[in-house]
Amino acid sequence: MPSNITIAKGAFTVTIQTDSVSDGIKNQLLVLPIPTVSQNQADGADGNQVADLLRLTRTLLIKGYINSNSEKSDLMNIVDGGGVAGGVTTLTYSEGGNKTSFEGYLQSVLVTQESSDEPASPTSDFLKFTVTLTFIEGTRMAGA
Repeated sequence: MPSNITIAKGAFTVTIQTDSVSDGIKNQLLVLPIPTVSQNQADGADGNQVADLLRLTRTLLIKGYINSNSEKSDLMNIVDGGGVAGGVTTLTYSEGGNKTSFEGYLQSVLVTQESSDEPASPTSDFLKFTVTLTFIEGTRMAGA
């Protein structure tokens, strides 16, 4: 089971009890197809030239839960800017491989309320919020 993840911005911090974490990197390549002129078509395709500009986008898809409405409120405040002008959100993930702290932006957040109401056993009743979020590592673009 993955480690818990902490998300913080401004005065708000939320710890997500994770069920799963997908950590992906996408490299933006510039692909230039080499044209095949009609005289050389019998020889087959010439292939492609690829320019690797090393424009990597690291995305974390996190699925887990938080346990209270106040944690949900803090998470929504982080998504809403954390009460600070600009700046990035900090995500701490101990199983991040080459990094344990990431700076970036929450691209999407979905919170689903789940509850268990056991009439015969009120002490086993619980309320939790399932969270699915996408975090993109990156820095603020100048002028934005």
